[in-house]
Amino acid sequence: MDGIIAILGFWLCILTLIVRKPIMKMIEQKQMTGGDAAKFEERCQKLEKCVSDVSGELIRVAKELDEIRNSSDFSYKLLLQQQANLVAASTKAQAEKNSAAIAAGGNEEPLLLTTTAPQPEDFGKLTNEHTIRFERVLASSKEQVWKHFTESNLVGEWLAEGKIETQFGGEVSLNFAPGRNPSGAEGSGRVTGLVSRAEEGKSLCLSWNDESNGITSLLSIDFSEEGDKTKVVLTHSRLPQDRIHHFMACWHTFLDTLSAKLRNITPPDFNKRFREVIQVYLILVATVLAANPALAESASNTYKIVTSEKARLMTKYDNLWREVDSKQREMDALKRNNPPDANKELDYLDKQLKDKYRDIKEIEFEIKDLDAAVR
Repeated sequence: MDGIIAILGFWLCILTLIVRKPIMKMIEQKQMTGGDAAKFEERCQKLEKCVSDVSGELIRVAKELDEIRNSSDFSYKLLLQQQANLVAASTKAQAEKNSAAIAAGGNEEPLLLTTTAPQPEDFGKLTNEHTIRFERVLASSKEQVWKHFTESNLVGEWLAEGKIETQFGGEVSLNFAPGRNPSGAEGSGRVTGLVSRAEEGKSLCLSWNDESNGITSLLSIDFSEEGDKTKVVLTHSRLPQDRIHHFMACWHTFLDTLSAKLRNITPPDFNKRFREVIQVYLILVATVLAANPALAESASNTYKIVTSEKARLMTKYDNLWREVDSKQREMDALKRNNPPDANKELDYLDKQLKDKYRDIKEIEFEIKDLDAAVR
């Protein structure tokens, strides 16, 4: 019974995380006033309380499961099987969208979930305490997909600038843009390695060494035909527990970008998609590790993972405020000196400031969720 409670809590937590932030964003866009705004604010507060209550209950049950070892194996298997339940969560979120539109009194329904939203079947799995696995069916031939994993100009379009030499002992050198390093560093990052297996159109295996973060791991990709499409199975192993959720969120976002490019559609914004899925993976990893003794030494891993993610967010939060201060100083200098085209430059800086403040607000929401999880 405790295992079932933990599972239900996990999926309820995911549903509330999916729904809460778009509702808050809709309030800002519609700029509701009076009774409508009050009702909507009350609704969001209830939803936020639900996140806090479920998170606390989730951690409590996970700790109990760690003590009741004879039920943990069942709980873990059931948790992995519940990936399919995200479909039901999407349906519920769509119903929430419709009721939200009615409550707002608007004619245009707020768009919470669309075809560009994270898809249930695309979420990765945690196969053991150091290994993650993604299965994607990509809308392109096996030859084209292989090229996107191995040719430098194509790899740079969705993953990172650099090269992967496709022969035994071939060199791997990837330079990740700031904020896109799977190891979790806020700045840019460089990954090096050697190719240990390369069968064209079939499989690719390479070492993944991020020396600046002290992470040495192994990446394996298998390719197979599914009609006129290609199934890709990506396995990343030997990952540190406190970073595994970050690797999962990054690979999810990278694969979403690749999928969009192969379909000739605009890929999702990397930072936005990353923020959409990182909370899901954080809860998934923390719950699995805490609920199954075979995957972790103790339930304290839940606390370690959550606090590690909070530390990363706090660093990003501080950096954003420093950027805000810098932009504000630039605006003050422009106002004092009043050079030609000052108004145009001020408008540009003002837009940048608004974007920074929006990012700060989103991080504040995420930090609040994490604080609720470790109470």
